[in-house]
Amino acid sequence: IYSNNAGTLMDRNLGAVSATPGDPGALGLYYQWGRKDPFVGSAAIGVYTPKKTTYKWPGMVESNESRGTIEYSIEHPTTYIYGYPDWLYISSSGNNRWNHSKTIYDPCPPGWRVPDESVWVNAGLTYGSFDTSNKGLTFTGGVDNNAWYPASGYLGYNYPTVTNIGSYGYYWSCGNGNYDNYKGSLEVYNNGWRSTSDLCELALPVRCQKDESYNSSNVPTVVIDSIATATSTSAEIFANIPYSGWSDITERGIIYSTSPD
Repeated sequence: IYSNNAGTLMDRNLGAVSATPGDPGALGLYYQWGRKDPFVGSAAIGVYTPKKTTYKWPGMVESNESRGTIEYSIEHPTTYIYGYPDWLYISSSGNNRWNHSKTIYDPCPPGWRVPDESVWVNAGLTYGSFDTSNKGLTFTGGVDNNAWYPASGYLGYNYPTVTNIGSYGYYWSCGNGNYDNYKGSLEVYNNGWRSTSDLCELALPVRCQKDESYNSSNVPTVVIDSIATATSTSAEIFANIPYSGWSDITERGIIYSTSPD
């Protein structure tokens, strides 16, 4: 829990299996701004070491009218899309990919969302000094318990190499940045930390914030648009799901019965 009603954040990066200083498992996964699917980073925190996976990751592609779209990013979730300053070719069409209210592109689990850009400043965070051995910063004030932020670097121009790992840590927020097509972020480094902004093309870690509006009883809304044909043995039904609730939609279909219930 962060001070001054700033909010509640996870104790680790999204996808991390540890919150222990110096543990590469604390690095977590990396996300281009506004995309729900992650990229892997480094197997070591002091220097970039390729992380071994059973999946062969494709190379990056350049954003254009056909590849720099929401649809393409969903159809190719493991493909890094580069394009200055945003992977989305027409950036203005996707300013709300992540927002202060959870969106369908938000990678955080139900009950959590990409954090506000103001959470770290509002909390009034304080720290001791940059941990040169474990490569990161521990916030000791402005938060109920100490919060470890590793210098996780970023994925970008040198993909799949993680740039600045062990020296700088960058963390996405859902808010706007200081310039067009930049989004708000937190930066930790050897002189402390600052609230800044980064290019939407870059892939950074995410430290999820608790969604105070979350209600686990929220369920999807299904609307029947029309029933085109109906016979004694079949029916053609058109429907959509305008609201997905707080969980991912994994299956779609129609349940029918001879009774209303």
